[in-house]
Amino acid sequence: MKRLRWVGVLGFTLLSSISMAQNVPAKSLWLRADIGVNLSGSRVVSWTDQSGNNWNASAPFTSRRPLYQLLGSNFNPTFYFDGSDNLDVSYRSGLNTNNFTVFSVHRLTGGNNKYRSPFTSRDDRPQKGYILYVQPNGTYQFWNGAGNNGGWQVLNTSRFASSSSELLIYRGSRNGNNLVKTGYVNGQSFAGPTSHRFSSNSRRPYRIGAGATEGTGAYFWYGDISEQIIFNSALTTTQRQITESYLAIKYGMSLGNNSQAISYLKADGSTVWDASSTYRFDIAGIAKENSPFDLDQKISSSGNTDLNTSGNVILATTNNFTLSNIDNSRQALSEGQFLLWGHNNQSMNFWVNVGCSQRINRFWRLQNTNNVGTIFLQINLNNFPASSTGTYTLFLDDDTNLSNGVVSTHALVGNGNQYTTSFDPPDGVSYFTIGVRDETLPVISNCPSNIQACSGDVITWTAPTATDNCGTPTLTVNKTSGQIFPDGDTIVTYTATDAFGNTSECSFTVSVNSKPVPVGVFFE
Repeated sequence: MKRLRWVGVLGFTLLSSISMAQNVPAKSLWLRADIGVNLSGSRVVSWTDQSGNNWNASAPFTSRRPLYQLLGSNFNPTFYFDGSDNLDVSYRSGLNTNNFTVFSVHRLTGGNNKYRSPFTSRDDRPQKGYILYVQPNGTYQFWNGAGNNGGWQVLNTSRFASSSSELLIYRGSRNGNNLVKTGYVNGQSFAGPTSHRFSSNSRRPYRIGAGATEGTGAYFWYGDISEQIIFNSALTTTQRQITESYLAIKYGMSLGNNSQAISYLKADGSTVWDASSTYRFDIAGIAKENSPFDLDQKISSSGNTDLNTSGNVILATTNNFTLSNIDNSRQALSEGQFLLWGHNNQSMNFWVNVGCSQRINRFWRLQNTNNVGTIFLQINLNNFPASSTGTYTLFLDDDTNLSNGVVSTHALVGNGNQYTTSFDPPDGVSYFTIGVRDETLPVISNCPSNIQACSGDVITWTAPTATDNCGTPTLTVNKTSGQIFPDGDTIVTYTATDAFGNTSECSFTVSVNSKPVPVGVFFE
């Protein structure tokens, strides 16, 4: 069964002063579906705040409880809201400060021709606070209240809620009584800036899964919500990018788009994925970083493609590609280890000859921080060209020029359309592609015969030659001609290696005998 994997992330930011610090400040509210969930059967009763403030969310009625799903977004749990569910956090002044930032990880699946909101903090008559809507035509819309019955101030956009992974940011700046609003998707501006009069919510709850906080609610969400974070301070651009990077890695989203790539950052602001104009497609990653977001992603795949899509890649720390990320059998990385990847969007439908091997045009770029060690890979090879040898192979290299040799090759073991292997990516940047490996062994000719010699003799021989079906193989030897060998038997081995790691050997023995001790002659 096809697993829907669209994830949206929304951030709503009001900024008045910019801190130069890169470290992300303390969170006011942190709700995540992979921890702190209290269930009744498969329904969510309450959601425990992980910020330390204990501002927990709960369903106001039994009939309003969303559905818990273990395998939701990028192997992480999520809650499904069916158009009548919501969770509430009681009014807190700390959630309605003049400067704050809200991020929401969500996925829209239905409710066409209706207003739908993943969260709101608002009041009506007079209108106060803010709302994120997907309006009936499917485009995003940003609302805020003007106060004093000044009505709702609306920023319309032409951006449709996509069915693919999406990172949506709503950013505002408090300027006197006005809010300057700007919309971002995948880190890039797509709406505003627009200035509207603004007054914050002063008494109603923060509501998850509905767009009204008065009475029983209205404008309910249709789809998944996986994580929400609220800061009661304005984040700098770098702090926002750090938060985006955490959510993008965890939920399999790609920052940037076809015209501009965006770097991914660790909590200290250092880069774990360098923005690349070429390798900007289907970015995903696994990582471990305890603070400030407790990032512990052990398996990942891009949310842009279904798991059964040709070319879909999953990387994991454990040789299992179906269990949840939070399953106890999964091996965590060590603190500070990151492995991110993305591809160049080239064709996978035909072979390109590389000597006597073949490869597709698509390459994936890997960026390995702090050497993650052995990684397990699954790739869907449906609609790939046929293999002439029957052995699909992953080519791992430090560049994309396979004709000058590769770092390593790894046979892919098939299971239907899904093929798996394991490998150790080099620390730093490397590349991999899929191909058909040249499996013809080099040929070594004129291997020397065994040699008999006496102790102290200089041993010489004529070196053999090596040929291959493609190119000239490298010939190495463990002992060189023209040296004195120790007494006894020494095996000399020549090894021929071609560009794709195929090897042949030839050996001969040098036997060195001790010289006899002269026998003395005596006369009487």
